Amino acid sequence: MQHLFQSLDLRRNAEIKRLRILAHLHWDGTSMRKAAGFWLGHMAAIKQQGTSSNANAKLP
Repeated sequence: MQHLFQSLDLRRNAEIKRLRILAHLHWDGTSMRKAAGFWLGHMAAIKQQGTSSNANAKLP
């Protein structure tokens, strides 16, 4: 019976973490916009460098 409670607890903790992350992303809109701008610039730079195989090699 305790095992069941432990798994429910883990699931609840995961849900709380997910909600906390979503709330953080929601409130931290300026950072999200900066990150999006960075990624768009990064992807544009990769596209300018040439072929798709080259772009794939550059991805982290």
